[in-house]
Amino acid sequence: MALGVVAIFLGAAHQVPAPVQERLVLETLSGKQELRPAAAPGEFTFGPRGTVFLRYEGPRPEMPRSPARLVLSDGQRWMGGVAGGSGDTLRFSASLGAELSVSVDHVARLEFDGRLPDADRGSLTPAAEGDRLYWVHDGALERVDGSFEAFADEGVVLTGVLGKRTFPWDEVGALLVAALEEGQAPARPEGIPLVVDIDDGSRIAGAFVGPTGADDAGSRLPGFDLETAFGARVRVPFARVWEAALDDGCFAYLSDLPPARAQAGSLFGDELGLSWPHQVDRSVVGTPLSVAGRRRARGLGVHAPSRLVWDLVPVAGSEVRPARELAGEVGIDDSVRTTSARGCVRFQVHVDGVLRWDSGPVRGGEEARPIPRIDLRGAKELALVVDQDEDSFVADRADWLRLLLVREP
Repeated sequence: MALGVVAIFLGAAHQVPAPVQERLVLETLSGKQELRPAAAPGEFTFGPRGTVFLRYEGPRPEMPRSPARLVLSDGQRWMGGVAGGSGDTLRFSASLGAELSVSVDHVARLEFDGRLPDADRGSLTPAAEGDRLYWVHDGALERVDGSFEAFADEGVVLTGVLGKRTFPWDEVGALLVAALEEGQAPARPEGIPLVVDIDDGSRIAGAFVGPTGADDAGSRLPGFDLETAFGARVRVPFARVWEAALDDGCFAYLSDLPPARAQAGSLFGDELGLSWPHQVDRSVVGTPLSVAGRRRARGLGVHAPSRLVWDLVPVAGSEVRPARELAGEVGIDDSVRTTSARGCVRFQVHVDGVLRWDSGPVRGGEEARPIPRIDLRGAKELALVVDQDEDSFVADRADWLRLLLVREP
């Protein structure tokens, strides 16, 4: 009997999963990777001939949901909460712990997710002229168009059809600020430029200062410091990072570049049935990009059949470097787990009308499949195509993941 108990105990112990290792992936532009322990990675820096990407793999701390999202004119997204304001300056408490002082000239929109119904949050539109505030009061959501006057500790001051009025912060659903004609963007601080995707949906930019260890009290996790354009230095814990990338023009995320032509997925191949426009950094149904249980911060979500085309010839006089190669991964999005089918598609990459790569059948639940590096030197056009591979369109939700357009040095 004792031996049987021991055998059962050993069998149960054998089934206990090993703890997930917390590690950093340091990756070069050519795809070479170096793994380091996240708790003590040692010294590192970023450069076009060295580390261009940093990713964290391991368990992540559970964070409270941020009440507000601040979107800037250069595409940065900061999650956090409003601390107040004065005149043209908004004080914003970032989820990473720093308080930012942001000029209204750099604000594109300010959203309070918890006050906006899901159906409305995805359809916020700017005013035809001037600024727009979405006012939440008496159980209703009302659009108020006018001219921004000031930020205040009490709320937003706007002049509109109701006259000059202060809308209390707890009644603001969203504020959409008209873009300046010159498209003014926040000035980046001097140093090594980074763009960082954070696990709460933030996408922030700044200058890399250097890695930092945990403090003795354990209240600050190991990570790195980032100098922002808003007079604040931010500590970025490794465990909060999806990906940090060198932002010096040596590459571009293809999802950041609007395609010249886009064919939306259509059930019947015409304009009479359902259609699914492609989504940027989201699945085609609007969920975070995820394949085989692994999240990605960057990519394109489409529904078969789909065709996206980019012109690769740089505009004359621009500082954009010519494209050298394409890299990335593909897969069926995990959102199909809630459907009756799992999807099966075929991904293809065409360069100047010539097929350069065919994935073969890709099915839901499979691991992401890497795209071999595709030479783009001298190319004028890049087309990403997804077609159904079996006799049903159901759940053909395809993801182009972390597409990198590597530039000539």
